[in-house]
This record gives sequence, C-alpha cells and structure tokens, in this order.
Amino acid sequence: MGSERRLERDGLLRLREEPQGPQLAVLVEGEAALIWGNGNSGDLLVRTLEPGDFAGQIELFDAHPCENWVRAAGTVRFMAWRREEVLRSVRECPDLALALLGGMARQQRHLHRRLAGVYSQRAPRRLARTLTALFEDRGIRLKDADGRRCLLLQRPPTRRRMGEIAGIARETVSRLLGRWEECGWIAESEGDLIVRDEGELRRIAGG
Repeated sequence: MGSERRLERDGLLRLREEPQGPQLAVLVEGEAALIWGNGNSGDLLVRTLEPGDFAGQIELFDAHPCENWVRAAGTVRFMAWRREEVLRSVRECPDLALALLGGMARQQRHLHRRLAGVYSQRAPRRLARTLTALFEDRGIRLKDADGRRCLLLQRPPTRRRMGEIAGIARETVSRLLGRWEECGWIAESEGDLIVRDEGELRRIAGG
C-alpha cells in the first residue's frame, strides 16, 4: 500500500501534505532530521532519523495541525503511507498496532531523557549521556584482543549528528572524544566506536 520516495540533500518532506493529508514515513536508507517549523534554516531539531525510524505518527492521530518536516542530510529513501492506509492496517492487524505503539513509546522515552537531562547539563555530561543512550540501544558487549570487556557501537552517528543530539557544537564533540580517547576510556576502530571504561562514561553522564 505504501509508496517509495527519495529526497536529495536538504530536501524537505512535509508530513502533512495536501490534498493527501497526513502520512507515515519510514526511513529506509540514509540519514535525516525531524524538524519543527516551516522548512526554514532556523527550524528547531526535534530528533535525528536513521534507517528504521519513522515519523508522522503525531499527524496521523492528532487532528490539530503539526508543523513537522523531515530534512534529508544526504540522499535518503523512505516509504510513505497515507493515513487511511495506516488506520486500515492497524485495525486489521493488532500486532502492527502494538509494534507502532512500541516505537512511539521508545521515541517518547528518548525525548523525555533529552528534555530532562541533556539541556540542563554541561557539555561533557551532555555528550556522555548521548553516548550512553546510544550504547544502551545499539551497543554490543564483547571482549577485546586482550580479553577486556568493552562495548562496541557499529556505525555510530557522525560527530555533527552527535552534537545535534546533545545540543553542543561539532567541534566540542571532537574535542571531548579526543580527550576521552587519550584517557583510554573510548577508542575508534574502522569507523566503529568502542567504550573501554563504561564506568567512567557513566560517571561523567551522572548515572
């Protein structure tokens, strides 16, 4: 029932397009940002999007207008479904409805964490909390070549995107990661990020 669409870098998708009305979009390939505003450069970042993330659920279930847009960070590919298609599917398939609710709950949890803990803290704690959340969601526990326990994050977000999530400048992210790498707390290997001292990271994060 859905349709595949593409956006080039800085392309915009309005999640409530007329005359089609609201739509649910699932990112299939690339990176994007969910923004609040009217598509101008001064819009507010709501959250970043990676393959598997979806956007548009607010527009689907809330009758009030919502100025959410998706802005592509590069070439992106996504699937889009109109409101009537999604509603018909969730009525016919309760498991789909439960999966959608689970995804919405995870997004809400991330938003609460960001609002409650990120913007009121200094830069090191902001970045440490961002990394801790990423490792909790996608981290892999393993042992390195020396037999020490560590955490692996494959294909981590770019430093620019980490800065967007943490609410700090990209240069600050680079400086902090470099300092923590010198201390031996983290390491970068072939594009992946490794935490060698999880306790120190959590101490900085305040958890």
